[in-house]
Amino acid sequence: MEYNYDIKTMNKKRILFTIIIVTQGLLIKFLPEYWLIIILLSCIIFTILTSSKFQVESREITLDTHFLFNAINTIIYYCRADANIARRLLLDLSGYLRYFLENRNITVKLKYELDVLDEYLSIQKARFQEKFDYSIEESDSEFIIFKNSIIDLCYFLLREGIIKSKGSGRIDIIDIIEKDHLLLEINYFGKFPQNIDEFSMNFHRKYGYEIKTTRNDNGVILRIVMAKNNLKE
Repeated sequence: MEYNYDIKTMNKKRILFTIIIVTQGLLIKFLPEYWLIIILLSCIIFTILTSSKFQVESREITLDTHFLFNAINTIIYYCRADANIARRLLLDLSGYLRYFLENRNITVKLKYELDVLDEYLSIQKARFQEKFDYSIEESDSEFIIFKNSIIDLCYFLLREGIIKSKGSGRIDIIDIIEKDHLLLEINYFGKFPQNIDEFSMNFHRKYGYEIKTTRNDNGVILRIVMAKNNLKE
């Protein structure tokens, strides 16, 4: 019987496994009471990073491996600087990963999406500190939206605007619930993302939501109208 081995893939997995094990050891050292959560997270992250694309019903979602590595590095930093913040960030990362792994539905309640977005942005805030800030208007809405749509949009604003800028930036999210639709308003203050038109077209193609942008001196206002029970299949 003949076996074919992909040496490059094997070496990458070995390096990745080594990095995760070392990181796991450091986290357990500084946060011993969270050893079980840390080990479980390590297993989940290794599984995700070795196959970063997975299907949520008919839609492919790619987890940002750079974000996961940066999140781990941020948590390690706060293990030394402030253990309480490190614990909170560890729980935020756990919630973020659970959101993508616990079910394969393509739709979620608005409140759940915003809760996970808060966990994601909380980690980014801890990483960039004074360079980035955000606010999310609390919502108890049962309104159904496409999973990952709002997170996807905020990730774009961070990646193409704030992270690439030498200055600071801010994202404020407001939702207005009407009888038959949801108006989502995202006020973005910071470097204007140059490829926002291309992203808007891809966003509409993927989720069926149209992004209307209004540029001002401080940044841009993005408005998305999501009709109730009018999800794109």
